[in-house]
Amino acid sequence: MRLLKQDLANAKILWEYLRIEQALRPADLLLVCGGDDPSVGPRAAELFHLGLAPSIIVSGGSTHVPPREDGAQADTEAEAIASYLTNRQVPEHRVVLEKRATNTSENFWFAAELLQSVGVSVKSCIVVTRPCAERRALATGRRRWPTVDLQITGARADFESYVVRAAMPAKVAIMMVGEVNRLNEYSRLG
Repeated sequence: MRLLKQDLANAKILWEYLRIEQALRPADLLLVCGGDDPSVGPRAAELFHLGLAPSIIVSGGSTHVPPREDGAQADTEAEAIASYLTNRQVPEHRVVLEKRATNTSENFWFAAELLQSVGVSVKSCIVVTRPCAERRALATGRRRWPTVDLQITGARADFESYVVRAAMPAKVAIMMVGEVNRLNEYSRLG
């Protein structure tokens, strides 16, 4: 399916709405939301090396497993994304995998359970997700972790670069429309 010029212009408007540009500050933790977009791994590694958080939880089950950095197939989103972290010299002992989550809400629920099980509480967290899911992930996180100061980020890419990298503009456009639909539905459900 090929998008027309007007379709791309409309998709870019959605992209700009769904993105949240925040100046990030240091936090207790990075929470990386899984999915089929491997760009979250390099972004989390970048933030780790900038010293914005000392530890990373990578959350994601086997729903939309992206390829590992070496091209091999992983069993879970968390394992695939972790390969991008370790290939960028993030020490393995700084990365914890949560391998059950199948959606954004579960990323927060299961990460919270994991933290609680080891007796760790966080006051602040940077959430790393795919760029066009930033608005929904932040809204979900504020609902699930209301006492945690949350910040949100995705890959630093403009719309054209992201669509070209994905090489599937129609898929990206459909994904963004789905994000808007979820925002509307989730707010209706509270």
